[in-house]
Amino acid sequence: AAIAAFAKLCLELLVVGAPPRLVGLSIEAQAEELLHAQIALALSNAENVGAPQGGSEAVGLRLSFPEHALSLTRDLASLRAAAVREGLLGEGRSALNLFSRALRAVDNTAEIDSESGLPPKQKHSGALGRLLWAMAVDEARHAELAEDTLLWLQKEAGMVAPNVTLQDGDISVSEKQASSPDETQVLQE
Repeated sequence: AAIAAFAKLCLELLVVGAPPRLVGLSIEAQAEELLHAQIALALSNAENVGAPQGGSEAVGLRLSFPEHALSLTRDLASLRAAAVREGLLGEGRSALNLFSRALRAVDNTAEIDSESGLPPKQKHSGALGRLLWAMAVDEARHAELAEDTLLWLQKEAGMVAPNVTLQDGDISVSEKQASSPDETQVLQE
């Protein structure tokens, strides 16, 4: 779904006249999400080696997406809402989750089994940790694209970017409130 979401974002950015840099970053994010999907399918396939053939193994490493109709309009409010929901929160939480999983995978390498010389349950946890870390960096960059989009919307249309905080391992977003006309002007700059 993330591959399609970034394809849609690219088109929406074109429709609203966003800077080429944002369009380019959304194209890069789409390519990174395709790579993430391929990695996930390959890891899933590797875990199921020896399992009865069926499901995704029967068709190989393929991606599918149900047929959709797509309507593109110059709707800055919807673009802003999606940047908050899918970008800051969705991609941001995904990055945090992957960073956490990467650290756990790397930590597992410290517990070496004396007989086999391998970590328990995860033979390649160091490599997996590095792979998860790289994916987390990509997800964090996707959340940053959402932030850049929100800042552009603030500059372009006066839509104030929200406050983003990290607390207790989770991301929260709250709307900024301008208390005076002067503060509104500062927030818009």
